[in-house]
Parts: sequence; C-alpha cells; structure tokens
Amino acid sequence: MKKIKTKQILYLILFFSFFVRVFNLQHPKAYIFDEVYCGFTAQEFAKGNIKAWEWWNSAPKGFAYCWTHPQLAKLIMAIGVLIFGQSQFGFRFPAAVFGTGVIYLIYLLARKIFKSENIALSSAFLASFDGLLLVMSRTGMLDIFVLFFLLATVYLALSRKYLWAWIFLGLSIACKWIGLYLYPVTGIILLKDIIPRFKKKNFVTSSLYHSITFLTVPILVYIFAHALFFTSGHTWSQFTQLQKQMWDYHTKLEATHDRQSKALSWPFMIRPVWFWVEYKNKTQANIYNLGNPVIWWFGVLLLPLTIWQAIQKARKKRQFELLFVVFCYFSFFLPWVFSPRIMFLHHYMPALPFLCILTAWQLDKIKNLKFLVTGSSVAAKQKKNWKVKGEFLIALYFLLVALTFFFFYPLNTGLHLPQNLVKYFFWLPSWK
Repeated sequence: MKKIKTKQILYLILFFSFFVRVFNLQHPKAYIFDEVYCGFTAQEFAKGNIKAWEWWNSAPKGFAYCWTHPQLAKLIMAIGVLIFGQSQFGFRFPAAVFGTGVIYLIYLLARKIFKSENIALSSAFLASFDGLLLVMSRTGMLDIFVLFFLLATVYLALSRKYLWAWIFLGLSIACKWIGLYLYPVTGIILLKDIIPRFKKKNFVTSSLYHSITFLTVPILVYIFAHALFFTSGHTWSQFTQLQKQMWDYHTKLEATHDRQSKALSWPFMIRPVWFWVEYKNKTQANIYNLGNPVIWWFGVLLLPLTIWQAIQKARKKRQFELLFVVFCYFSFFLPWVFSPRIMFLHHYMPALPFLCILTAWQLDKIKNLKFLVTGSSVAAKQKKNWKVKGEFLIALYFLLVALTFFFFYPLNTGLHLPQNLVKYFFWLPSWK
C-alpha cells in the first residue's frame, strides 16, 4: 500500500469518525443518563460555582454535583461550555473531539506494536464503526476522556517517552480512577526496557530514576489537575477528605439499576444500556448504548484462538507483540470482575480498542490466503468449486461491519423511527 494512499484512508476514517460524532450533537436537548451528574457539573464549573467541587452540597432537583470522580474530564467539558455556551452541544463537543482522537490513537498503537499499516488501518476502521464508542463520544460523561489518556499512555510508553507517558497516566487517573489499571501494562513495558540494561554501568541509577518517576509523576499530575480546587479556597485537608469520600462511594455503593450488568457478560453484549427514550405520536427515538455486534461477537469468537497463538508465538519464537495486546485487553477488563459497585456495559470500553486490534491482526493473516468454496452450479446441475481470496473475505467482513453500524445508527443517536420498526433492533431478549 503506497504511503499517500495510506494517509488518505486514515484521513477518511478520521473525518468519518468526527462527522458521525459531531453531527446533530445538540440532540437531544435533554440530559441523558449520567449527564445529569457529569455534564451538569461541567456547566457549573464553567459558571465558577464553587459548590460543584464540594460533596456536602445539594444540587437542584433532578441533578447532582459529580464529586464521586476526579475533576479533569469535567473541566475539559467546561472548556466546551465556555466556548459554545450553556448547552448540551457545549459539554458534549469535547467528548466528540477526544472520541475522534481515540480512533487515531488506536491506529498509532496498532502500527507501533505490529509495524503494519494494514493492521493499524483495519483497527481504526473497526473502532470507527463501533456503536458504543460512538455513543460515548456523543455524551457528556467521563469515560471517553479516560480512554483517550489511557491509549496515549500506552503509546508513549511503547515509544519510550516515559516522562510524557507518566504525565498522561496521571491525567487518566485525574479523569477516573480506572486509570490505575494502566500500572500493570506500563510496568511491563518499563521492565522490558530496563532488564536488558542489567549489566550496564548506569543500571542502578537508571532503574531508580524510572521507578521513582513511574510512581511519583502520576501522583503529582493528579494533584495538579485539582489546582482549581485549591485556588477556589479549599484546603489540603478537604482534598484528602474528598478522596476518602470518593473511595467510600465506590466501595460502599449499594444502588441497583435496571440496565446494570456483570463484567463477564460484557464481551457478549448481553445487556446494553438505555440512555434516553422519547415518544412522539407514532414514532420513538432512543439512545441505546449498544456496540457493533459484528465486531464484538466476531472478536470474542476469535479470542481463544488468538490467546493460543499469542502464547505459541511468545514461547517458540520469542515474539511478544500479540501476547502484549492480549494482556492489555484483559488488564482493562478483568479487574471489573472483582469490583463491588454497580456496573454497566460501557465500563468494558477500555478493553474494546485492543479487541479491535486483535481482530485486525487475525484479518491480516488471511489476506493472502485462498479458500476453496464448494457450491452447486444450476446450469451444469453438479457441484462446482470456487477459489475465494482472503482479501475478498476481509472486504466482505468490513462491508458487514459498516452495514451493521448504519443499521443501528438511529438507535445509537436518538433518531425518530416508526414504533412498529423499533422492535427489529432488539436482537436478544435481554436487550429489551
């Protein structure tokens, strides 16, 4: 693939990703799902409302100040509010920008790991046609910001730009504490770089430097991300108390929700999340946080084979790239299995980019293969064999991914549909 062609394809993917994220972004003008906490708090930050920082204050009826998570993502959304005004578009627009950035980072990560433009472009293509990534990029919540900083951290660490990696690690934690899941992943990257230097003279000093910065820089960044908390008159004691309040909330929360789900069910997309619904005459509009079934189910189907291949490549050929991606996938997914709090399908999102990358890797393995397909020839009234190229099957899969994306697009974005057609979108009984 020529370099110029590669760039053109990447630009098309990014343009498409941004367009579907920003198109009609102001709809609906209501607060959907956790926007009553996150989006509302971002608006209050933009107003300079000090109460929005404090856990002991009550918000107007129907809303709540979002002190249960760190503040960085809400501050980023507040910038959108300051630019575009006190509107849904204002606090959603930063999510659309960062959501497009996620697609680009998936491309960069896949290219960095496998040194392949085809795998990188395929990974970005799959991610750009996923419904859950789309919905979370069009909603004033925190998760897409965490994902952006998380992917940037892994990419920077793989690029051996460690100081920047630890800065972005701190930024991810300053959006949501799930950024802590990065420590095992980035720790392995760092060890892989440090261990070969064992016999070198500067091994001890280099190891100490990297270890200290690895542990301290994210903490300092996390504290600095709360600079406005301190400059608005709050004390260090109140800051530490705020951290305790967040910890207590997430470890002692006993709430339930109709759309909650167990972590082990997420890869199979058993229970998507209804963000918003509106009825008008004989039409119905939904924002349903549903991934692309063709991407999710096909990826999960390939996962056991991919794990086995990753182990074999690491054991026999000392090639660890595939095993690293598998490790990333489970590092951002399995910890949720042990979480005591209420959980939803979108908590699976940090693992999803790595599922896309693993799927793209598998597709790349078959592009030069030829498959024998047996069918019946009506004219000759006998069986006939056709040779099908792997590239054709890949193109067919990508077409199916795109068609499924556009099929569910109205359900992901709140477009009004005749009520008698809505039932065709709910493929599983548990989706209803």
